[in-house]
Amino acid sequence: QPSPDLVQPLSGGLINQTFLVHAGTKKAVLQRVNPLFGVAVHHDIAALTQHLHAQGMETPLLYQTSDGKLAVDLGPDGVWRLLTFVPGQTFHVVVPEVARAAGELVSRFHFHLLGLHHQFHFSRPLAHDLQRHLHNLREALAKAPSVTGVPPDFSALATEILARAEALPTEVAGPRRLCHGDLKISNLLFSRDGDGPWRGRCLVDLDTLCSLPLGLELGDALRSWCNAFDENNPGGRFELVRFEAALEGYAGLGQQFVTEDEAGALVPGTLRVALQLAARFAADGVNQS
Repeated sequence: QPSPDLVQPLSGGLINQTFLVHAGTKKAVLQRVNPLFGVAVHHDIAALTQHLHAQGMETPLLYQTSDGKLAVDLGPDGVWRLLTFVPGQTFHVVVPEVARAAGELVSRFHFHLLGLHHQFHFSRPLAHDLQRHLHNLREALAKAPSVTGVPPDFSALATEILARAEALPTEVAGPRRLCHGDLKISNLLFSRDGDGPWRGRCLVDLDTLCSLPLGLELGDALRSWCNAFDENNPGGRFELVRFEAALEGYAGLGQQFVTEDEAGALVPGTLRVALQLAARFAADGVNQS
């Protein structure tokens, strides 16, 4: 067993078990990968991060085992991987300055992936399947009266979500791009010199890499970054000052490649992701999923 001061749990992640490993003066990040992902996803992580690294963008990189594997499958003990350590600060709530830095970082990420053509080994085709989430919510609404412990305001909430979703466009405009796939603010690392401005450093938690319309990628980001509170606070609200700052940061580089259709999809995309998450979590409350 390693000494406890050599392997320390890292807090903040919700999906993978994460540890900081000390080896002399070096540090690395050890993760037990959630079974949602498995081994195949590491081929995608390696391809995109190596490309970003070659483009001069900072990113965690996978270490290979002595026999060239990107991860180790220990059967019932899970899939494990080792990544280079990138120091930085994470946030769960952002001020406009950080929202602007977040937009700038993500635009660099998207920009440096423009020239890469990649066929994904692992995909989550249902992650942004709005109609599936609405179908699950309708089923949950129908069975809610027979389920013990459902909050009394569930039916009204579910009915409102379904009604609001009727006004959303079926498709999100714009081409599919190489995307992170889960840009909640805690998946971005920041740093600064002294008391200087915060700067986006790199993106982490790369299991969700995928091909998406920009309206869904940034819609997911903006519904997170523009919340005045953390995601567990029921008083959460969307603040336009954060929205404006985030888009100003993204536009610095993004104006070179974002199409008119994509720009027009950002507001409906943000609403769509918020509603599909509301539908998903409301149904989970009934299904105890």
